[in-house]
Amino acid sequence: MKKVSIIVPMYKAKAYIRPCVEALLRQGLGDDLEILLIDDRSPDDTYDYAVNLYKDLPCVRVIEQEQNGGPGKARNRGLEEASGKYICFADVDDMYLDNAISDMLSVAEEENADVVHTTGVRLTVTPKLPDDLTTLTEDDFVNLIFSRSKRDKNDLSNISFDDMAERLRAWYAYEIHWSVWGKLYKKEFLDKNNIRFLNMKIGEDCIFVMQCVLTADKYVQNNRFSYIYRTGEAQSVSRGVGNPKVFISAQMSLFEIEKNFDRIFSNIPYLKEHPEEITRLKEMEIADIKAPYAIAKYKEIGRDVLSRDEGVIALFEKYCPDDPKGAMDKIFEEYEQAENDRNADSFSSYEFWNVIKKKVGHRVCSLEDIVSRSFLSW
Repeated sequence: MKKVSIIVPMYKAKAYIRPCVEALLRQGLGDDLEILLIDDRSPDDTYDYAVNLYKDLPCVRVIEQEQNGGPGKARNRGLEEASGKYICFADVDDMYLDNAISDMLSVAEEENADVVHTTGVRLTVTPKLPDDLTTLTEDDFVNLIFSRSKRDKNDLSNISFDDMAERLRAWYAYEIHWSVWGKLYKKEFLDKNNIRFLNMKIGEDCIFVMQCVLTADKYVQNNRFSYIYRTGEAQSVSRGVGNPKVFISAQMSLFEIEKNFDRIFSNIPYLKEHPEEITRLKEMEIADIKAPYAIAKYKEIGRDVLSRDEGVIALFEKYCPDDPKGAMDKIFEEYEQAENDRNADSFSSYEFWNVIKKKVGHRVCSLEDIVSRSFLSW
């Protein structure tokens, strides 16, 4: 058995595969490492390229999905194929800092943790990003503690969230970050609790992490920096301006939450005793997708375009077969009336983080600093 399996979904990712994998090979794990590259039926030659690139490297396995299903399904395939005692996830266009995963492994073994969660991430801030993010300089990053906790940003000690009520409090306060990367998971724990990704393309990692937070016997968090996240470039700020596919992904995620959320979380012992928390968690997850993604894209693209789009029509026919047009009209009317100033594109954009960079320089900032705007006084 390997100690760590790292699962990396790929889709039209030729430019990023080599630097991503090379960073994973610098994790100080040696023969205890397994890298699973899961190609999500890329329409180009991503799969063949990866196979040829790593055909002589036994620790790298390249697997092709039978059909395109999004990152969640690709990660689920990786979980079924993985042989490691621990699981780590990476996005192919991002990179781990050297030895970050071996540091998390040391914490996991020392604490006997089901999940080790690092909050430190380096966000790229440069108008033109290279494929290999390790070639950037300190001036090209914002050093962010991805948490709203008021804990000292320079405190690298471990915090063990043992009390379930405290975990929920921290989750509601966004002190526990929801992205699937930057964490190490015990595979036995994931399998025992049947923790897998839903059929979602937006917010699937949040549901996954939420399950981990609410079921782990030992959940450990620290402020160590582990990850380099590729934010939007100046010439490619949006997730897809005017693209109905972004709306479709968001609305599909909302349908999946309505379909599956209660089933997944009603079996968690703490939530059986506090069923009101299921409703609160569900409403929070819906709000975090609906406003910045579904409503924002609806208002950007417009009802006329979306109502005629074949993909949008097929989506409502799939999830609302009894009356797809009536369901569409009802949801569109809700979005039409909504006042919305939240757009996820702005938070992931080069422009947003460039403003932050000008304020903080090389200092470490936190999500709390940004949300509270206290960085303006630095």
